[in-house]
Amino acid sequence: KKNDKNKKNRKEIRKKTSNGEKKKKKGASTTLSGLHRLFLQNNHQEFTREETSLAALRVTLRTLSSVVDIYRDLETFPELFQALIPILSKISINQDDQDLVMKLVNKIQAGVKRCLETRLPLILKVIKPKQIQQFNPEITDNFQPGKDKDNDRERVERKKLQKKIKREKKHAMRALQRDSVFIARERQRVAAQQANEAARKRKRIRSEMEREMADTNVHAFKSRKKSGQ
Repeated sequence: KKNDKNKKNRKEIRKKTSNGEKKKKKGASTTLSGLHRLFLQNNHQEFTREETSLAALRVTLRTLSSVVDIYRDLETFPELFQALIPILSKISINQDDQDLVMKLVNKIQAGVKRCLETRLPLILKVIKPKQIQQFNPEITDNFQPGKDKDNDRERVERKKLQKKIKREKKHAMRALQRDSVFIARERQRVAAQQANEAARKRKRIRSEMEREMADTNVHAFKSRKKSGQ
């Protein structure tokens, strides 16, 4: 009888331990990672948990804090972030997350204050109207063709410089033309010289071959004549 009782006790202990392990496995399977949550439906029970909501809120607050740091030097910072202050102030959660919210609110308020103190209002730029250019003809008394009687020294000097530039340009163009003609002639001369040398070489080789052929023919004729005798 004692052995039967011991066996029953052991079976009950094994059942309890197996049930506890099954419950642990079920509880572990319910905790999902962030990657698994991306593929869940909107009405899943995971999104109704308080821990999931707090985790999403923390991620949102950190992301918003990073965005505030990026655009803090923008002139339109108040228009972008000032409307978030009353929304963030209404959030009431645990103390740690509430400190995170208050730090973000203070950061936005400091950025808005700094931007409003430093930026300048828009001012319409006043542009002076340009004077209409006059094209009245200049009339000179005692006009003589070929002589310039302009009293404006700057205009006279400018005309002289323009004439000098034109003259130097023509001179440079003539020099370039002469150089191009000279280069073309030199190329033609070198090409003709090379052609003449090649022709002389061909003529010399041909004459040597003809002389060798003549010598071989004479030698063959003499050998046939001797053999005929």
